[in-house]
Amino acid sequence: MIALLPSLRCAVTALFLLAAPLPVDAQPALAEVSPSPAVAVSSAPTENTAVSANMTAPAVEAGERATDASAPETATLSSAVFETLPIPAAPSPAPEAERLDRVKEDLRPLLTMLVLKAEDQQGRDGVEAGAGRLGEFQPFDGPALLNRGGALWLCLSLEDTDDAAPHTLWLDLGRQIPRTRLWMSPDGFRWEEAEPVAQGVYSLRAAGAEGHVLIRMEGMPGPWFSPFLRSPVSAADAPERGLNVLFIGLLALLALVDLLLCLAERSEARFWLFVLASAAMVQSLWPVPSAAFSISAAALPGIFAAGNVLHVHDLVDFVSKEAEAMAEGVAEYLKNGALPECGLEIKAGNDIGHLIPQKVSGKRDFKLSLRVRKPWGRCCLEVRQGETVLKSLKLAKAIPAEMIELVIPAEKMNSVEDLEVRVYEI
Repeated sequence: MIALLPSLRCAVTALFLLAAPLPVDAQPALAEVSPSPAVAVSSAPTENTAVSANMTAPAVEAGERATDASAPETATLSSAVFETLPIPAAPSPAPEAERLDRVKEDLRPLLTMLVLKAEDQQGRDGVEAGAGRLGEFQPFDGPALLNRGGALWLCLSLEDTDDAAPHTLWLDLGRQIPRTRLWMSPDGFRWEEAEPVAQGVYSLRAAGAEGHVLIRMEGMPGPWFSPFLRSPVSAADAPERGLNVLFIGLLALLALVDLLLCLAERSEARFWLFVLASAAMVQSLWPVPSAAFSISAAALPGIFAAGNVLHVHDLVDFVSKEAEAMAEGVAEYLKNGALPECGLEIKAGNDIGHLIPQKVSGKRDFKLSLRVRKPWGRCCLEVRQGETVLKSLKLAKAIPAEMIELVIPAEKMNSVEDLEVRVYEI
């Protein structure tokens, strides 16, 4: 019996240690329990140990005991071996299925546009320059862009499209576009810039089914600009992209043939055909104009022009006389640093199709060149300023192919009223 005392004392000591709670610094498993909503806890299946299959983190603290109604005695978690199991993340919404149908919708009737010059943008080139002026956008008019310059803004509302899920489609702007930036917004307030998935092709998923798209082009698109809404399957083999490359190749071949014939035949007509084909090829490769601003005579003073570069002349004598008048203006500009301010406008009346100049100072005589819109028999040309007839010329006939020149004296002109040119039968 005495021999069993050491063994009995060891057993009592072991039971005491098992029943005593561990201090906080000796419970790494408890301290490292994640405060997530649900943590799984497992322990070794002993007679005095309760196993909790699902215990919340706030209840698992150092020194706290858990009870199990099925256990006859209160058990502690001091000797339990805790194992933190990985908690699955919240399931993300399933991505929408890739569109396998073939969709192609012309967007030109749905687009609105706004052309802003450099001075209109006030140094802003981000989305705020267009998003802040959505009320000024007008319906898209492609032909009107041929004579415009500046930055072109386009706006598309996806809720106006015919497709039920337009955000699963691609926006295809084609290849005839200048440098372009594109933003999308699901609500019209929060805008996110998007990158193309291919040249001129953008995914619309960030916009949502009823979102908005803002496009900024550094200049005007090419003459065959045709934006479409396409499914990925349709955009992959769009025939327009292949035809564009074929068209450019044919133009390059035509330009080369004309150049070779021009050198062989020394024909001026072949040379101009070569220039025309080359210009068309360049216009197909790069949008025209590609500048983000327009140039006017008022914006760049000191530019002078004469002859056919200014307007078409019938006789070379007219070209020579006009060049002499231009040289006098250049000499005066270099001497004085400026020309007299031209505040009087010359307006074309009925059936006057063309006139040069359009503005004069009213302080000196000037030569007026004009053409009529249609053939006239016996007629009279009049240049009036208010009720005053400055010049009248009776003609036996007047046709558009012949330029008419009049010298207008300054002695009858005032410095307030504009001038008007008109023709009538006599």
